[in-house]
Amino acid sequence: MLLAPVSFIFPLLAGWMVVSVLFRVQARSSSLILLALIPGLGLGVFSCLIFILLLALGPSQSALVVIEITLGSAVVLYQVRRKRTLQPTQSHAPIALNAEPRIIQILTLCFYLVAASSMIAFLILLVRRSHGEWDAWSIWNLKARYVFRGGAYWRDAFSSVLGFSHPDYPLLMPLNVAGSWILTGKETIASSAAICFLFAASTTALLVCSLRTLRSNAQGYLAGLLLLGSSLFIIEGPWQYADVPAGFFYLAAAVSLALYDATRQSDRRLFALAGLLASLAAWTKNEGMLFFLALVVSRLVLGFSGQPVRTRIQKMMQFLAGSVPVVIVYVLFKALVAGAPNDILSAEPRVDRIFSLSRYIQVARAFGSELWGFGGWSVSILVLLVICLAALGVAVDPETRPTIYTLLGTLCIVFVGLFSIFIITPYDLAWHLDSTLHRLLLQVWPTFLFTFFLIVRPPEETLAAATQQNPKLPNPDQDRQQWAH
Repeated sequence: MLLAPVSFIFPLLAGWMVVSVLFRVQARSSSLILLALIPGLGLGVFSCLIFILLLALGPSQSALVVIEITLGSAVVLYQVRRKRTLQPTQSHAPIALNAEPRIIQILTLCFYLVAASSMIAFLILLVRRSHGEWDAWSIWNLKARYVFRGGAYWRDAFSSVLGFSHPDYPLLMPLNVAGSWILTGKETIASSAAICFLFAASTTALLVCSLRTLRSNAQGYLAGLLLLGSSLFIIEGPWQYADVPAGFFYLAAAVSLALYDATRQSDRRLFALAGLLASLAAWTKNEGMLFFLALVVSRLVLGFSGQPVRTRIQKMMQFLAGSVPVVIVYVLFKALVAGAPNDILSAEPRVDRIFSLSRYIQVARAFGSELWGFGGWSVSILVLLVICLAALGVAVDPETRPTIYTLLGTLCIVFVGLFSIFIITPYDLAWHLDSTLHRLLLQVWPTFLFTFFLIVRPPEETLAAATQQNPKLPNPDQDRQQWAH
C-alpha cells in the first residue's frame, strides 16, 4: 500500500508537463488553476500511455518502468530548462481578508469548513467502501484485474462473454488502476481510492479557483459550497465510479475555453488544451463522447458570433488538434480491443419506442423529479439557484459571452442526447432511469455551476451597489484584467 503513491509520480509529472506547455501562468490565481488541472490531465495521459504499451508489449512491468523513468527524466529536464528561459510572471499579493465585507468573510469561512468536513466524510466512505460499489466491482476494477493478471491474455477482459461488464466502455479509469498495479507489482485497493480522491478534490479546486479568477472570490466559494453541499458528489466519489472523473474533464474543458475567450489576444494553446480535455472525457465514459461532440457543434454554431463558416472551421482546427492524440487512442480501442458494440446503440431498433408517448412522459417526469431533488438538499436546488439569481442579478462579462453561449448550447445538446438515449433504451425504462439518471446529472453538475456563476453578478458588486459604495471592491479583478491582456 505504501508503494501506491509512488506509482502516481509519473502521472503528476505528465500532467505538469502538458499543462505548463499549454497553460501560461499569468497570475497567482491562475497558478492554482494549473495545480487543479495537473492530477486529472496527468492520469488521462498515463492511461493513454498504458493502452499503447498494452498494444505493443502487453502488461510489462520492466518496459513500463523504463518508459516512465525516461519520460519522467525528460519532463523534469525540460521544465528546468524552460523555467530558466521564461520571464518571471507578475505575482499579485494576497488579498487581505479584512478588506472584504464581513458577509464575504463568513462565506469564505463556511466554504473552508464545508471543504474540510467533506474531505473527512469522503475519506471515511473510502475506508468503509474500500472496494467501491457495483460498477467498480463489475466494470472498472474488474478490467484492471484482467489487465494486471492476464499477461498476454489481457484482451480477455473485453470478451463478449463478459457482456455484463460492458466491454465497449472507455478505459481511463481501469488503465490507471492497472498501471499503478503493474508499476508496483501488486494489487492494492489504495490505487483506485487515490484516483477517486484526486478527481473529486481537483474538481472542487478547479471550480472554485477558475471562478475566483474569472469572476470574484465570493463567486468561487458559492459555487464550491453548492458542489460540496450536493450529497451525491461526496457519496458517489468513494464508490469508485467514473462519473466524477468524467465531470472533471467536462469542467476542465469548459474552464480552458473560458480562459481562452477571456484573453484579448487569445492564446491558441488554451483552445488546444480544451480540445485535449474534452477528448479525455470521451476516453472516460461513453457519455463523454456526447459531450465532446456537443461542445464542437455548439462552439461552431454559437461560439463565433457573426463570423463566416470558413473562419469558424479554421479556428476550430486548434481545438481539434488538441484532441487528436486521445481520439486516436479512442478509435484504436474501439476498433481493435472493444469486444462488443455499445449495448444501447447496437440494440435492435424498435420504432414503437420512438413513437410511444408514454415513454416520453415517463422520461420527462423522471428528469423533472431528479432535477428537483438533485443533491439531497432539504430545499430543491432549483429553488436555491432561482433565489441566488434573483438576489444577485445578471452580469455577463463581454469577454466570456462566447463561452457562456457555447456551454449553454453544449448542456442543451447533452440533455437532449441523454433524453433520447432513455427513449430508445432496450432495458426496462423504470430501472434504467432509476439506476442511471442521477449519475448522468452528476457528470454535468460542475459544468452547470461554472456556467451559472459566469452569468450571475458577483456578490461583491451586488453588495457594493446596495450600500452605494465603490463597486470595485477587492477581488480577483486584477487577475481577470491580467488575463485580458
